[in-house]
Amino acid sequence: MSTSSRRGFTLVELLVVIAIIGTLVGLLLPAIQAARARAAMTQCQNNIRQLAIATKGYTTKSGGAYPGWMQLQQVLTNPTRDYYAGTPANDIEVSWAAKLLPDLDAQATWESLQQGTLGAVQNFSTSNPDQIPMLSVFLCPADSHSNSEFPGLSYVANTGGQDVVPNSTFDASDSKANGIFHNLLPGYKGPTVRDGTSDIKDGSDRTLLFSENINKDETGAPATKYAVSWLRSSALFETSNPSIGEQPYGMVWVVQQNYPQPPNDQALPGRELATGIPITGATSEGYKYARPNGAHSGSFNAAFCGGNVKEMNQSIDYRVYQQLMTPNGAKCVWTTNPNNSNTMPTAYFNADPTAQLKESEY
Repeated sequence: MSTSSRRGFTLVELLVVIAIIGTLVGLLLPAIQAARARAAMTQCQNNIRQLAIATKGYTTKSGGAYPGWMQLQQVLTNPTRDYYAGTPANDIEVSWAAKLLPDLDAQATWESLQQGTLGAVQNFSTSNPDQIPMLSVFLCPADSHSNSEFPGLSYVANTGGQDVVPNSTFDASDSKANGIFHNLLPGYKGPTVRDGTSDIKDGSDRTLLFSENINKDETGAPATKYAVSWLRSSALFETSNPSIGEQPYGMVWVVQQNYPQPPNDQALPGRELATGIPITGATSEGYKYARPNGAHSGSFNAAFCGGNVKEMNQSIDYRVYQQLMTPNGAKCVWTTNPNNSNTMPTAYFNADPTAQLKESEY
């Protein structure tokens, strides 16, 4: 009678198999990560395209008028919450994102807002918004906020130049020629820009509408200072410094006096501060970081007033960024205080205002 013996793996063979599997995983992991990054990029582009389409729907119903980066919205009941100074009892302050809800297949959320029940007991003195739903269209999958239940906003609107506080010296918070969305809250005298008119003289396909900005404050700087959601922000109560409230919802541009050197009071698109360029009290708060910045490697997504969406290189020249921000670049102005010699001068910012931008530049 014959017998058979069963031979098992030796330790060396087992180690070889493990090494082979480890090598295969190591080879596959970068491909998987790249696929995930590309999927996040694609979803982000879809989101920002939806925002652009929704904005077009909004302007169609508003006689061409774009919403403000912040404005009042009348509600049916008197909500229990903090108020911006001068706000009527049944009006609340809402961002451009909230105004787009009916055109973003979020009718139920919009109706809840109109009823005064959306965030009705929210106390904006804390950094823990409640009763405000997280909406995926407002969040880039690569943004860290998209992995939480926080009702954040990965995208910002073209809000022109850094806002100022209107008074006897300043006629308005910003100039119509500087951007698209302006502060329409009482007292700020923000201008209304209209689609399909000479307000966008440079061309809708070459005027920025939205971009990503993952550096914008949503829990504040420091974290407990402001509470910000896609609906509204407690930073609005910082009436002495409106750029604090503008930054969570907008991207701005500043005067670049020493071109081609980087601006000395704003971080470059998609990057941190330039080496050797100091910013007094620099944080991620206010206009200093109110510019495009994505979570994607070397680029960020942007939408234009014409509805076109583009993946843009974060190395975009700052002067080109300025030109893309201004809907009427040849006439863009920086609001100045003639009684303060330290303010930026009123000026034109294009080296050649008549030159047409080439798409290869951005």
